[in-house]
Amino acid sequence: MTIGEFSVRQPVLVNLVFIAVVIVGLYTFFSMPAELLPNVSMDEAIVVVVYPGVSPEEMETLVTKPLEEEIEGVDDVDYVASTSGESRAVVDVRFKPGLSDEEFDRRLLDLRAAVDNARSKIPDEAEDPRVIPIKLGEVIPIMAVSLGGEVSDTALREIGEDLRDRVLDVSGVRSVEIVGAREQEIWVELDADRLASYNIPVSRVVGSLAARNMNVPGGTLDIGASEYIVRTLGEFEDLQDI
Repeated sequence: MTIGEFSVRQPVLVNLVFIAVVIVGLYTFFSMPAELLPNVSMDEAIVVVVYPGVSPEEMETLVTKPLEEEIEGVDDVDYVASTSGESRAVVDVRFKPGLSDEEFDRRLLDLRAAVDNARSKIPDEAEDPRVIPIKLGEVIPIMAVSLGGEVSDTALREIGEDLRDRVLDVSGVRSVEIVGAREQEIWVELDADRLASYNIPVSRVVGSLAARNMNVPGGTLDIGASEYIVRTLGEFEDLQDI
């Protein structure tokens, strides 16, 4: 007897089996845990180093190559690729496929140790390298915007900060990071002859500048039902303060 003949002779039983399969399928569908992007290891990590104001050629020589030399000695590394840009170096490290979570975690520790060893070969002015494991389900950068032009570093930084604030207002954006921007710095030149005439050491001027350029917390002040935070504001706001 074929399946078709059986189905014709036993319609009730066949319908009951069909209904049971549908019910079990619906129950499984709604009860099974699922994620659109599960947090699964990709056996991959990236190393990022920021060195403000350095050209791509210098990044390649001073930062990328020392990192690659140390990283290539890590066990189970299958592939290393690097990108050297202005003020930024990125090294993509891929491990051999099939590593368990425990093995990947151990290799990640080895990678961090290798990066720490390479830090001594990288100029002190560069920021500390960051090792970022890549996993599905984690939020990773999906857009990069490069700014440049015939403007001062201060103006460029202000444009970048304004753009960052605008992007953060977009729904769904978790974070925005500015990299490669030079921090504002004020150079104070001292008159060596006048210091000598007053018998004032340079360290005293440095200490005086540091002591005046700060905000000091003063605790809280209770007035009636209100509580106020007390602070002494002393940070420099312009060159005239210095």
